[in-house]
Amino acid sequence: MTRRARPAYTHRAYLGLGSNIYPEQNLPLALVILSQRVQIISVSHVWETQPVGSVGANFLNAVTLITTQLPAQLLKNVVLRPIESRLGRKRTFNKNAPRQIDLDILIYDERVVDSKIWTRAFLAVPLAELVPSLPHPDTHEELQEISTRLAEQTIILPRPDIILVK
Repeated sequence: MTRRARPAYTHRAYLGLGSNIYPEQNLPLALVILSQRVQIISVSHVWETQPVGSVGANFLNAVTLITTQLPAQLLKNVVLRPIESRLGRKRTFNKNAPRQIDLDILIYDERVVDSKIWTRAFLAVPLAELVPSLPHPDTHEELQEISTRLAEQTIILPRPDIILVK
Protein backbone atom coordinates (compact mmCIF):
# COMPACT_ATOMS: atom_id res chain seq x y z
CA MET A 1 0.00 0.00 0.00
CA THR A 2 1.42 3.37 -0.99
CA ARG A 3 0.76 6.53 0.87
CA ARG A 4 -0.15 9.64 -0.99
CA ALA A 5 1.31 12.84 0.25
CA ARG A 6 -1.36 15.08 1.63
CA PRO A 7 -1.27 18.55 0.12
CA ALA A 8 0.07 21.10 2.55
CA TYR A 9 -2.44 23.62 3.84
CA THR A 10 -1.88 27.03 2.36
CA HIS A 11 -2.21 29.93 4.74
CA ARG A 12 -3.16 33.43 3.60
CA ALA A 13 -1.51 36.41 5.26
CA TYR A 14 -1.60 40.15 4.77
CA LEU A 15 1.75 41.70 5.57
CA GLY A 16 2.54 45.34 6.26
CA LEU A 17 5.76 46.72 4.79
CA GLY A 18 7.29 49.99 5.91
CA SER A 19 10.59 51.82 5.53
CA ASN A 20 12.02 55.28 6.06
CA ILE A 21 15.69 54.55 5.35
CA TYR A 22 16.17 54.33 1.58
CA PRO A 23 12.54 53.18 1.25
CA GLU A 24 12.48 53.49 -2.55
CA GLN A 25 15.08 50.70 -2.66
CA ASN A 26 14.19 48.70 0.45
CA LEU A 27 10.46 48.15 -0.18
CA PRO A 28 10.93 46.62 -3.66
CA LEU A 29 13.96 44.62 -2.51
CA ALA A 30 12.05 43.24 0.47
CA LEU A 31 9.29 42.06 -1.89
CA VAL A 32 11.80 40.39 -4.20
CA ILE A 33 13.37 38.50 -1.28
CA LEU A 34 9.94 37.71 0.15
CA SER A 35 8.81 36.26 -3.20
CA GLN A 36 11.62 33.70 -2.94
CA ARG A 37 10.04 32.27 0.24
CA VAL A 38 6.27 32.75 -0.21
CA GLN A 39 3.81 33.32 -3.02
CA ILE A 40 2.85 36.96 -3.44
CA ILE A 41 -0.77 37.25 -4.55
CA SER A 42 -1.26 41.02 -4.64
CA VAL A 43 0.36 44.24 -3.47
CA SER A 44 -1.19 47.59 -2.60
CA HIS A 45 0.04 50.91 -3.83
CA VAL A 46 2.74 52.69 -1.85
CA TRP A 47 1.70 55.39 0.63
CA GLU A 48 3.81 58.05 2.35
CA THR A 49 3.25 59.11 5.95
CA GLN A 50 5.08 61.02 8.63
CA PRO A 51 6.81 58.94 11.30
CA VAL A 52 4.74 58.07 14.37
CA GLY A 53 6.46 58.28 17.75
CA SER A 54 9.87 59.39 16.45
CA VAL A 55 11.63 61.91 14.28
CA GLY A 56 13.12 61.12 10.91
CA ALA A 57 12.27 60.84 7.27
CA ASN A 58 8.74 60.02 6.16
CA PHE A 59 7.79 56.37 5.87
CA LEU A 60 6.70 54.57 2.75
CA ASN A 61 4.16 51.83 3.46
CA ALA A 62 2.41 49.09 1.53
CA VAL A 63 0.56 45.83 2.18
CA THR A 64 0.91 42.52 0.40
CA LEU A 65 -1.26 39.42 0.38
CA ILE A 66 0.77 36.22 0.41
CA THR A 67 0.20 32.51 0.69
CA THR A 68 2.55 30.27 2.62
CA GLN A 69 2.70 26.80 4.10
CA LEU A 70 4.28 28.19 7.27
CA PRO A 71 2.37 28.79 10.50
CA ALA A 72 2.34 32.44 11.59
CA GLN A 73 5.15 32.22 14.14
CA LEU A 74 7.47 30.46 11.69
CA LEU A 75 6.58 32.95 8.97
CA LYS A 76 7.63 35.72 11.33
CA ASN A 77 10.79 34.06 12.67
CA VAL A 78 12.05 32.17 9.61
CA VAL A 79 11.05 34.53 6.79
CA LEU A 80 10.19 38.08 7.91
CA ARG A 81 12.84 38.71 10.61
CA PRO A 82 15.69 37.33 8.44
CA ILE A 83 14.63 39.62 5.57
CA GLU A 84 14.67 42.58 7.96
CA SER A 85 18.15 41.57 9.17
CA ARG A 86 19.41 41.04 5.62
CA LEU A 87 18.32 44.58 4.71
CA GLY A 88 20.10 46.01 7.75
CA ARG A 89 17.37 46.42 10.33
CA LYS A 90 18.67 46.62 13.87
CA ARG A 91 16.00 46.31 16.53
CA THR A 92 16.41 48.70 19.45
CA PHE A 93 14.45 49.65 22.55
CA ASN A 94 12.70 52.32 20.43
CA LYS A 95 10.22 50.35 18.33
CA ASN A 96 9.38 53.56 16.42
CA ALA A 97 12.97 54.27 15.39
CA PRO A 98 13.84 54.82 11.72
CA ARG A 99 14.33 51.54 9.89
CA GLN A 100 15.39 50.05 6.59
CA ILE A 101 12.41 47.72 6.57
CA ASP A 102 9.60 46.62 8.83
CA LEU A 103 7.60 43.50 7.96
CA ASP A 104 4.58 42.68 10.09
CA ILE A 105 1.78 40.15 9.90
CA LEU A 106 -1.48 42.11 9.91
CA ILE A 107 -3.96 39.33 9.17
CA TYR A 108 -3.30 35.59 9.16
CA ASP A 109 -5.92 33.13 7.91
CA GLU A 110 -8.67 35.77 8.13
CA ARG A 111 -7.78 36.55 11.77
CA VAL A 112 -6.62 40.07 12.59
CA VAL A 113 -3.21 39.85 14.24
CA ASP A 114 -2.43 43.56 14.50
CA SER A 115 -5.33 45.58 15.91
CA LYS A 116 -3.62 48.83 14.83
CA ILE A 117 -5.10 48.27 11.37
CA TRP A 118 -8.24 49.96 12.73
CA THR A 119 -6.46 53.07 14.04
CA ARG A 120 -3.41 53.77 11.86
CA ALA A 121 -3.82 55.20 8.37
CA PHE A 122 -0.45 53.82 7.23
CA LEU A 123 -1.88 50.32 7.77
CA ALA A 124 -5.59 50.84 7.06
CA VAL A 125 -5.28 52.68 3.75
CA PRO A 126 -3.09 50.16 1.88
CA LEU A 127 -4.83 47.19 3.51
CA ALA A 128 -8.23 48.54 2.44
CA GLU A 129 -7.04 48.36 -1.17
CA LEU A 130 -6.76 44.59 -0.82
CA VAL A 131 -9.59 43.77 1.61
CA PRO A 132 -11.99 46.75 1.67
CA SER A 133 -14.95 44.90 3.16
CA LEU A 134 -13.10 43.57 6.22
CA PRO A 135 -15.50 44.27 9.11
CA HIS A 136 -14.36 45.82 12.38
CA PRO A 137 -14.99 43.16 15.07
CA ASP A 138 -16.97 45.50 17.34
CA THR A 139 -18.62 48.09 15.12
CA HIS A 140 -18.88 45.96 11.93
CA GLU A 141 -17.85 49.05 9.95
CA GLU A 142 -15.93 48.05 6.84
CA LEU A 143 -12.20 48.78 6.63
CA GLN A 144 -12.73 50.94 3.54
CA GLU A 145 -14.88 53.34 5.55
CA ILE A 146 -12.44 53.35 8.45
CA SER A 147 -9.46 53.96 6.16
CA THR A 148 -11.24 56.87 4.46
CA ARG A 149 -11.88 58.48 7.84
CA LEU A 150 -8.28 57.90 9.00
CA ALA A 151 -6.92 59.34 5.74
CA GLU A 152 -8.91 62.53 6.38
CA GLN A 153 -7.34 62.84 9.85
CA THR A 154 -3.74 62.11 8.81
CA ILE A 155 -1.35 63.26 6.14
CA ILE A 156 -1.07 60.23 3.88
CA LEU A 157 -0.03 60.63 0.28
CA PRO A 158 -0.11 58.14 -2.59
CA ARG A 159 3.27 57.47 -4.19
CA PRO A 160 2.45 56.32 -7.74
CA ASP A 161 6.10 56.88 -8.68
CA ILE A 162 7.06 53.76 -6.72
CA ILE A 163 5.92 50.55 -8.37
CA LEU A 164 6.43 47.45 -6.27
CA VAL A 165 5.14 44.83 -8.70
CA LYS A 166 5.63 44.88 -12.42
